[in-house]
Amino acid sequence: MELIPPDIGGESSSPDSPVSPSVSELRLVLQVKEERDEEKKIELERELKRESDRREEMERFREKRENERREMEERHRQKMENCTEAREEAARNLMNISQDLQWDIMIPQTKMEREFTRQMEEKNRQMEEKDRQMEEKNRQMEEKDRQMKEKDREMEEKDRQMKEKDREMEEKDRQMEEKDRQMEEKDRQMKEKDRQMKEKDRQMKEKDRQMKEKDRQMEEKDRDGGVG
Repeated sequence: MELIPPDIGGESSSPDSPVSPSVSELRLVLQVKEERDEEKKIELERELKRESDRREEMERFREKRENERREMEERHRQKMENCTEAREEAARNLMNISQDLQWDIMIPQTKMEREFTRQMEEKNRQMEEKDRQMEEKNRQMEEKDRQMKEKDREMEEKDRQMKEKDREMEEKDRQMEEKDRQMEEKDRQMKEKDRQMKEKDRQMKEKDRQMKEKDRQMEEKDRDGGVG
């Protein structure tokens, strides 16, 4: 249901002018147009309808009072035609009555406007509280996101450290393998040295054997020479 807003304009001081919409009613019309939430919009439209009904009731009340005022003015006009003094008295009475009527019209309207303004302020306060709660929820969500990002960053750092450790371990393994290879090479060289030493020992023994053989041959020659 979309309510047609009343004509926008200021309140007239003329007795014959209709009751103009209040500032609070105009504000409500704007809120109905701008509101996107369907439930809130329906509630605002209901409030606007109630305000419009109150304004129409005030209009009927004003017209009734205006009719009464016109009748009294007519009676006083007739009396003033017969007597100048009576005419002056009637003018004073008319002024007092007009002021009383204006007060009678203004006071209920002012009370309704105040009540409507109070209700709207309460609604605005509730909306502001909802907005504040939403902002707090958003802040908490942002904080959670920040914490999650921080956790991700820490996990990435841990992964990086683990990879670095793995790389260091691989390097250590490579160095150990190199050491093992060097040790094996050393062992091979030592074995070769041992083999060479054994070969030298064998050669020395062979030399010793040859020397002994030579000594034996020389002894035999010396012995044969002595005999001849």
